[in-house]
Amino acid sequence: MADVTLNLSQSDITIVKYQIDRNEIRFLSVSRRCKFANPLVIAQDPFFTRGILFPTIYHLSCPRLVKLISHLEASPFFKNLKHSIKSDPVLGAKYLKLMDVYRQNIKTHLDFLYKNSGEGPLVKNYDLIITSSSGLQNYSDNNIKEESKAAVPRELYENLIKCGLAGSREIMAVKCLHALYGFLLGVNCAAEEIAFFRNMIEDQIKIKYSEEFKDIFIG
Repeated sequence: MADVTLNLSQSDITIVKYQIDRNEIRFLSVSRRCKFANPLVIAQDPFFTRGILFPTIYHLSCPRLVKLISHLEASPFFKNLKHSIKSDPVLGAKYLKLMDVYRQNIKTHLDFLYKNSGEGPLVKNYDLIITSSSGLQNYSDNNIKEESKAAVPRELYENLIKCGLAGSREIMAVKCLHALYGFLLGVNCAAEEIAFFRNMIEDQIKIKYSEEFKDIFIG
């Protein structure tokens, strides 16, 4: 029997499936919601099937927010950000500290979800319970059969906790603005680097797309 029990509502599952149109993500919780209480960021199991890696914990789910970040990623801002992180020592140092927080968060998250003896494979240590609108509860394994008997190869775990953003092998590489912003919104951490980079991104969104951003509201 698993030591950790996670609870999801059927309504959240229905909304997220509609938002992202993707069933293979192991969706475990809602990390942040919009002003209408719909999911903005979801948290997932990066090992959505044993032996297959999806190297992101926090995933932007709101289509409108994803669209705004996509516009920003295609703008000169993102290119300049990537260049400045590598060329500006002060900004680079801040980003390196952010990646320390990022990797520690991944390790903490995985150690919560999996039994980790320090050697050998990791064993899934959580049950996912889905509650319907009527209050009925059903255990769910996201349609992955026999998963509770499987394990995560230690090599996958070791590689992931050493990686940078979105599984990048280069720590200073900003691989994806969606992954960066999803982490900044989803993680529950008071580190000043979180606020610094989140404010930097949101300031740009407010300049270019103020009305759309205001309507979504990031609390």
